[in-house]
Amino acid sequence: MTSNTALSTPIRTSSNEELLEQEGGLNFGALIRALIRYWWVIVGITAGTTGLAVFQVLSEQPIYTSRLEILVQAQSTETEVISNVPETLTTRDQETVNGDLIKILNGPQVLQPVIDGIRNAYPGFCPAATTAGGTSDTAYDPCYQILSSRLNVQPFGNGSDIIQVTLQDENSQLVRGILTLVSQAYLAYSLESKQADIRRGIEFVEQKLPDLRSEVDFLQDQLQSLRIENDLIDPGSRGGQLSAQVGSFSQQRLELEIQLSQNRALANNLQQQLTGPQEQASSSALTQNPRYQSLLNSLLELDSQIAEAATIYLDSSPDMEILREQRQNLLALLEQQGEQSQRELIAQLQELEARDQSLRRTLAGLSEDVDELAGISRQYTDIQRELAIATENLNQFLAKQAALEIDSAQREIPWEIITPPLE
Repeated sequence: MTSNTALSTPIRTSSNEELLEQEGGLNFGALIRALIRYWWVIVGITAGTTGLAVFQVLSEQPIYTSRLEILVQAQSTETEVISNVPETLTTRDQETVNGDLIKILNGPQVLQPVIDGIRNAYPGFCPAATTAGGTSDTAYDPCYQILSSRLNVQPFGNGSDIIQVTLQDENSQLVRGILTLVSQAYLAYSLESKQADIRRGIEFVEQKLPDLRSEVDFLQDQLQSLRIENDLIDPGSRGGQLSAQVGSFSQQRLELEIQLSQNRALANNLQQQLTGPQEQASSSALTQNPRYQSLLNSLLELDSQIAEAATIYLDSSPDMEILREQRQNLLALLEQQGEQSQRELIAQLQELEARDQSLRRTLAGLSEDVDELAGISRQYTDIQRELAIATENLNQFLAKQAALEIDSAQREIPWEIITPPLE
């Protein structure tokens, strides 16, 4: 090989030795002799390069980097309270570290306290504030422009709830001091954001409470009017009473129908028997008439007497005439008593029929009451259901209002610094 020709060409040796061996290997002896001869060149180059590097290092200012890490609490207790209020502000999704939050944290409103702190503690970091367009605006403040351009705010990783803030400067105390101000500003923002959520929740609850109270009062008035108009307290108990009455009157009418059927049959039987011989009548209506039975017994005894007298007297004798006359009188009395029993039975039938008509009217009225109560019961149930829902909503809003008012007095910072500013 001839890769060292540039070194070996200017070197002259008394023996004209070749720098490369025939098989292409390196001639270390020749190389060492060349290095010894030109050592001053090598030392000079090395010293110059080292000096240049040292000069460059000494002439540059050191750059310090400070880092801050903050854990963003995605959902505080107060936010959960607000999100649980029915019809509310929201079922809030968790607040992750995204571009919007980064933009807010890097915005002039959040960084204004940091700028004020920088002007007080590090006046050389940025120039004095200027007025843009005749009005003071932090966004046009050169200090804000410098700070926002040098402040690096980004999420720790994809989907992470950690914010990482870094700042570089030649002043080590300045980078730590500014990041300390930034951490304080971010924690203040988190507290203010939480308090703003609570205030919005309180305002929302206070706006809804009058409507909820009015709805509960309206439904209670409707329920009271329904009870007064229909003279009932509870449709369920009233329905039970009507059901019991319908059952009782239905049973009475059934029994009355049986009595009417029996009495009609008895009246027809009595009518038929009264058209025949009185002494042969055997209707139960007559057997229950003690006067009729007494006359019938007297008739039977008289018939016995007539039979005995017939063996002694002639039919034309005065004694037989008297006995036959007595018998006619008894028959007339029996007929009168039979007609009296018939009248009593007819009167009883009329009374039973009147009772039957009364029971029919009563049952018809109860049936109407049951139909009417069914409609009232549906209306009553609907009002009660709406009242229960409205009352539950009102109670929940009152509970949330109390919880939010308590939470609004708390100053717990929702975010947490997990890595303080360090160099």
